[in-house]
Amino acid sequence: RSDGGPPGAAVRALVAQQIVESLLSRLPRLGLLRETFQLTKLAWAMERNHPPSGKRVSSFDQLFRTGVASVVDAILSAAKGKNATALATTDSTDDDRDGPLAPALRQVAESFHGLWLQHSQSLRLSALEPAIETEEWEQLAQFVRTYGRDLFTVRFLSLSNVRGILSQGVEAWLDRQADPDSEATPGGTGYGEAVEDRPKLVDDWADGDVNKPKAARLLETVLQSLVEHYDEYRDYNTTTTQSDYGHNLHILLDFLRLKVAYDRYAWRLRPMIIAHEVLCRRGFDALAGRWREFIASRTKKLAAELLDELAAREAEHGIRLRTVRDRLEERFLRPLEIDRAAARVAPAAAAARDGGSERNSAFRGLLDAVLPLAESPTGVGLDVPAWLRRLEDELRKIRADVPDPDADEREPDPLPPPAALDFDTLRKQLADWDKPLGEES
Repeated sequence: RSDGGPPGAAVRALVAQQIVESLLSRLPRLGLLRETFQLTKLAWAMERNHPPSGKRVSSFDQLFRTGVASVVDAILSAAKGKNATALATTDSTDDDRDGPLAPALRQVAESFHGLWLQHSQSLRLSALEPAIETEEWEQLAQFVRTYGRDLFTVRFLSLSNVRGILSQGVEAWLDRQADPDSEATPGGTGYGEAVEDRPKLVDDWADGDVNKPKAARLLETVLQSLVEHYDEYRDYNTTTTQSDYGHNLHILLDFLRLKVAYDRYAWRLRPMIIAHEVLCRRGFDALAGRWREFIASRTKKLAAELLDELAAREAEHGIRLRTVRDRLEERFLRPLEIDRAAARVAPAAAAARDGGSERNSAFRGLLDAVLPLAESPTGVGLDVPAWLRRLEDELRKIRADVPDPDADEREPDPLPPPAALDFDTLRKQLADWDKPLGEES
């Protein structure tokens, strides 16, 4: 709607999204797990088959998270209820120490993972993603070497200036800067308006000595990448001598290419991470630990290859960016450790309200989960680490949900209570999991 779209269509889309999300949160609690998966697939198909014109934002991410979390939560609710014996038998192999529960969760996560991979192929997570390929990267690096010296100054690359240029459009901004009769505009150059002070790019733009669509695209890629990764730019700008020269900005972009590749792989793991988060929150610590081992085994080789590539680029450019190295050294596992720590906040908060002593197991559990995170500081300067912000947010949510003793009435839980789910029902749903509704065996 902010880009001038019709309000009626926006309202209809929002209402449809809310209805689908409500169904995704309720169907699993009624025992309709397969229906939840099929509805999630339908939501993805609906969004893909009717793309709006112009800029668009995907709403599927939130719907997907709701669907995965609700299905996993429903299975775990059944495992903790009166059917726990059926769903978590002990007559299993060493690879299946949780009986039918672990393979059921594995199958559900893998099926959602396949859908997520299809979805992720249609999304661009960063402006630098096209530059991961060698040919596009060479063009971008050569553009920075050619025009960066007098263009990418510290003043020009201030966040407000970069955002101002992007908001008005790079081509429009270059047209204004190349016109000697134009007045200063928002998102100005930051280097003076005199013709003799104009950078080489603006001169070439004015003289027609540059491929304008290509130059505008490359400049937009550089500026958008800095907006998306401004913490890394601050790290580069404050810790390296190369940042004093604008034509060296391609060095930072080279490191960012590697971080973007890592982020893309991490994004693909999201279904597994959501399932792990629910396992931690529901108190299945042993199974959550084996889930982390499973993810680690799948990502170990890739994480090592990315760190080797990072070491090669550090040697090539002679610099080391802590923000990029911190990210790659997570090895795709740090979000899981943060989930583990966040799940221990609620028991510790409850123990604190009850006046528990420091020896309380809830406090010890939280401390055990936090210490590994605290031993590996991350961030730039005085930035608060992401894991600490996550724990703070978790505590804030818990405090907001504490019942008010002075309130006479409380709103009832809008979600239905979990339905009894026995193993035979679950096994039948899993057998027909990928079949369209109405094609049951």
